[in-house]
Amino acid sequence: MSGRRFCGVDNYGVVAAAIAASFLMQGCYLRHRVEEIEQSGITVAVGLPQSAAKETASSAEVEESALVAYKDQISNEIVAYDKLNEIRVEATSANVAEREGKIEIAFEVEVPSLLMDSRWQLRLKPLLLLPATASAPADTLALDHIYITGKRFREQQLAGYDRYNSYLGSILPEDTSATGLFAYGRQFSSFMERHSGGNSLGADWESARNHYSKRWLIERNSRLIGQRSQMYGRFVKEPMTIVGVRRDTVVESGCNSVKYRFVEQLAAPVGRKRIELLLQGAIRGQGRDLCRIAPSGRVEYYISSLTSLAKRETKYKLQIIERNIADSGSLNILYSPASAVVESGLGRNAEELRKMVEKCARLAADSAICIDSVLILSSSSPEGSYRINSRLSQERADSLAAYLSAELPAEMPRALIRTRGMGEDWQGLFALVQQENGLPVKEILATSAISNPERREALLATKGYYQELKSHIYPKLRRSLFKWYAHRRGMVKDTLHTFIPDTIYMRGLEALLALNYEEAATLLAPYRDLNGAIALLCTKRNVEALELLLALPQSAERDYMVAIALSRRGESSAALDFYRSAVNLDKRMEFRGNLDPEIHLLTNKKY
Repeated sequence: MSGRRFCGVDNYGVVAAAIAASFLMQGCYLRHRVEEIEQSGITVAVGLPQSAAKETASSAEVEESALVAYKDQISNEIVAYDKLNEIRVEATSANVAEREGKIEIAFEVEVPSLLMDSRWQLRLKPLLLLPATASAPADTLALDHIYITGKRFREQQLAGYDRYNSYLGSILPEDTSATGLFAYGRQFSSFMERHSGGNSLGADWESARNHYSKRWLIERNSRLIGQRSQMYGRFVKEPMTIVGVRRDTVVESGCNSVKYRFVEQLAAPVGRKRIELLLQGAIRGQGRDLCRIAPSGRVEYYISSLTSLAKRETKYKLQIIERNIADSGSLNILYSPASAVVESGLGRNAEELRKMVEKCARLAADSAICIDSVLILSSSSPEGSYRINSRLSQERADSLAAYLSAELPAEMPRALIRTRGMGEDWQGLFALVQQENGLPVKEILATSAISNPERREALLATKGYYQELKSHIYPKLRRSLFKWYAHRRGMVKDTLHTFIPDTIYMRGLEALLALNYEEAATLLAPYRDLNGAIALLCTKRNVEALELLLALPQSAERDYMVAIALSRRGESSAALDFYRSAVNLDKRMEFRGNLDPEIHLLTNKKY
């Protein structure tokens, strides 16, 4: 081919030189701008909107153009922003209220014109600094980035994606049919017609298709598919980031400074009363970070939480300790009909026997108690002679005692084991029948009026459901129970009254301080105290909280929370009276009220 052209120029060398010169000039320009920024030490300013500033904050009455952006908490996208003209406030601290485990912080970011250029992207990263507490080390939480993207930088990003999409467009679909783009269609179709029906040539259709395939095209296409990741990195030098980016604004060189306002809702940091916000940033260009800009100043947020009013003392409850201890357990030890032999392989006998031995071993190893006796009781099912069944139940108890004696540790004397046969377990039968579907419960329960157990059993044996009783109910009646009796060592009196920590209450207090309000309300509300009221207020159960608070003795904390509950119900005048009462009882409540946005709004109203 003669006269090869590229971008309308007949000489690759000239074009390459022009491109190289362009990059060199751009590189020199960017280096000059970066040096100017580094020498000036200019950075991004972060501050507070006027509505979020403390009353003591200094302000400069300068008209500024601001962009207000709000982040949708579900989609994580900016859903609206408007230009505002308002007074610039140079505040460095603000109060925020923790409610329902969340806080909402507002801040403004002002980007000077020197940091904006059409050829680069300014990447800002807001950071929340969480100071150390007694229970947690210092930590840092990164918020979503803010990008200020130059117009030419964005055009280069889009051009990279265009080149990559063109590359993808050159790849043929992998499921292209044999007679399509990957094969010489006419030759293959003609071959198929000649050899349809499988004549003497014995054509192998798969081999024929491979023969007529465009192997060079298949190989090329496979190579293009395998190079997708590599080509993406070659064409897309600066990927466009969406996830983790709060705002991406396109600007041109020479534009004026710009200010953004943001509102961020996030989980309140547990146990921290103060957090700080600052911005770090870097300038991105030519596929790398050109320089980092100096960190911004810091903005402080003081967190007001109702949990700061919680009473943190350990709560105790009265416990009555009895000298004598008794306990019982049901062992579902099954026996074969008319047998007293303990068979470990029958049903769940092995597991039940193991539990019995472990229980006795724990009792014997407990130095705080002294075992008086262990009683084993065994029963039988009703079929057969009542006299024989009574003797059989005693034999089963004795057999189980012998098994237990052989397994017990040496610390537990065998003489402590006693046995008793309970005979036929009719009460157990009646209880099990009521749990079984398909049996005539009333009819079977009516047989309890027959005093003679053998006549009662004979009557049941005439019924059509008797076989079901024998197969499903009777085996469960051949069982054993055990009871153990002990006393506390060194205790002379029959009862002892003592106070122990209330673990349920303390778990509720722990949940309250950890901002797990639903759990805290469930655990603390029944105690009807100040902490329970705080948990109810934090879950917006204001009516219940108010009812509980008004039943408590008057205190500064109580009146303060009554003021909040009444304010939420729209009773502002009464709420203000209770707040003033709280301040009269404890002057510190006035300082706390100034930090609490709910009270601050209340005191600024006119009546």
